[in-house]
Order: sequence, then C-alpha cells, then structure tokens
Amino acid sequence: MTSSKKIVSFMLLACMVLEPLPPVFVSQALADPLVIDSDKEKLVPGQSAQDMIAAQKAAENLIENKNNIEEAGKTGVAGDESNKKTVPAAGDPAVQPGDLNRDGSINHEDYMLWLASKNSSRGDSNYIPEYDLNSDGRIDIKDYAIIVKAFYAQVGIPDREVGDVTGEGNVNDADADALSVILGSQYGDPSFNAAADLNLDGIINKDDQEILTEVLNDHHLLPGDFNGKWRIDAEDYNLWRQASGSHPGDPFFNPAFDLNADGSIDLGDFLLMAQSYYRQEGFEGQPVGDLNNDGRFQMDDLLFWGEHQASHRGEPRYVAVADLNFDGVIDERDRIILMEVLKRNGYVHGDLDGNRTIDFHDLYSGPGTAIGILRPFFRLEF
Repeated sequence: MTSSKKIVSFMLLACMVLEPLPPVFVSQALADPLVIDSDKEKLVPGQSAQDMIAAQKAAENLIENKNNIEEAGKTGVAGDESNKKTVPAAGDPAVQPGDLNRDGSINHEDYMLWLASKNSSRGDSNYIPEYDLNSDGRIDIKDYAIIVKAFYAQVGIPDREVGDVTGEGNVNDADADALSVILGSQYGDPSFNAAADLNLDGIINKDDQEILTEVLNDHHLLPGDFNGKWRIDAEDYNLWRQASGSHPGDPFFNPAFDLNADGSIDLGDFLLMAQSYYRQEGFEGQPVGDLNNDGRFQMDDLLFWGEHQASHRGEPRYVAVADLNFDGVIDERDRIILMEVLKRNGYVHGDLDGNRTIDFHDLYSGPGTAIGILRPFFRLEF
C-alpha cells in the first residue's frame, strides 16, 4: 500500500468512528481515493474523507433526481414513492424559489418536475406542496411563472416580465411572433433569446410556444396584475392608487394601469382590476360593489359591508367581495371605496328607499328604520 493510500485509509477509519461508510464506497475510496464512482468526477487533491462522503452523497442524490425526472417525463405522473424522495424535508432551506430539485440552479429539470405535477390540486396524488409556489392549493402556470422569473434573474434579466420576449415591458401577441421567428435557435446562437426559452432547455422550440400561449391566456384573464405575481392583491391596488388621477404627460401616469385605455387612470380601471379579483376569489359575474348580489347598488350593500367589517381573511365573517382593496381585512378603507363605486352606479348617499333622492321616506324605509342603528355603518349628513 502506497503512503497516500495509507493516509486515506487512516482518515477513512477515523471517519467511520463518527459515521460508518457503505462497504462499497470504502473499497472504492481505498482503490482510488480521488474518484467518485457515480459520475467519475475528479476530486480536488487534499480533500478530507468527510468531503468525499459529502460528494458521494451529493452524486447519489443527483442521480436519483435525474432518474425521477426522466420517469416523470415518461409517465407524466409525480407523487409516487420515488418521486417523493426528491422533495426535501419540510423546513430545509431552499436555494431559491423555483429551484425544485434544490441543485442550486434553475434549469430544465425544474421544468420537468413542475410539469409532472401540473394542474394538480391539494389532495391529488401528484400534488407536491413544495411545488405550489404561490400557496394557492393548485400547481399551475402561475407557479411556473415564479420558476421562470427566477431563471430570468439567473441569466441576467431580473426585471423582465415572464414571456416578454421583445423586452417592451408587457406580454402580448408581439412576443409570440418574436418567438416564432427564432424557433430552432440554441444557446450560443446569435439569435438565441433566453427570455423565450420558457422550458429552460437551451433550445427555442414548440414547448416554449405552448408555455407562452398559456402565459398570454392567463394574462388576458387577469387585468390588474400590475406586480406580475399572477394574483390580484393589495400591492396591485396600491400601485393603481399611486397612479390614480393621472393622465398622459403626468409624472405618475403609466399606460399599464390604464386598463380601459381611455387616457385616464381612474375608477373605471379599478373596476376592471376588481373584476379580476372577484373572479380570482370565486365571485365571477358578480358586479363589483353589489355586495349582496341582488342586482342593485343601494344602502343594502353598505349594510352588508357593516355586517362584515373588522373581519380578516380566514375568519367566518370575512367575505372577499367586501374587501375592495384586496388586503385581507374588511375595514373603513373598503367602505370608502364602496361609496365611490355605489355613487358611480347612481346611489345617493342616505337614500334608504332606493329612489335616488333623500327625503322623509328614507327615515322609515330600508332594512333599518332608526338613524342610530344606521350610524355605525355609514355617515348620515342632513
């Protein structure tokens, strides 16, 4: 036995006191201490036996991940026991959002893992919570957008919106046209565009076209998703509010917020965003502001808000239709927005009988007859 092998043997025996090694790996290390059998990758001379153990385990994990990914690609099914082994234990630190196989890089393997669980919902056999990146109980294109966004950051275009092939700042049919022009290009080609490589495999192909089509369809369904999170939330409302009241030429005007393209960022644009929110929360078709969904905009809607005020998302009294700034709390700010929406639809403040005028009959009409009862829900001014 050479001197180098004696040293390695001594190190391995010392290490085995702390952590026993598989017999196969011990014999392999003694035969050639600088080679990992799984991938035949050279180790750096001078590495300790513990480093070698860690490298061996990493290599074994990588092989296992690759095998599971290939199986998922063949069957389209994830969630069996072999696939579950690729999911890190809860609480393990993620390298970054979207790195599903935790290999430190966003790449085609992450796409394949997502694809195997695509369109699954909580409770389905192929639903994997770690892949539900937006935590909405469903694994879909919205989760994959988070993966692509992380990929964009990795390749140096962190501010690019997912699917924005042209780099113009939004996603539209022009991006689909731009992608079709470079079909077949590969990484390293002059025409290759990383923003179009949506399946992260280094080749622009029909899979990228199909993903972009899904992105376009989802964007068309979500006007008002200004922050690109593929959900309507309080951040979108605040972005709209900052630009509200502006017109072309004003410092805060942004055409992306002018959803109805009328040259003004106002309540009309808010209503389109709120319709997306209603659809997202399961109230598609219900008019924004018609909280009790009776087809009318009147005092009853204010009373509905009053019945649910001070409630939070997740509580029994919380109803998303009354949360008009999308922040998960029904409060005074929602009442102020509701008043603006009601007025836009012809409601006159204090009109209890719905005749669009305030008169003596309003003292005795509607669901409440005493002014003292009504005061907690809105301000009466006579």
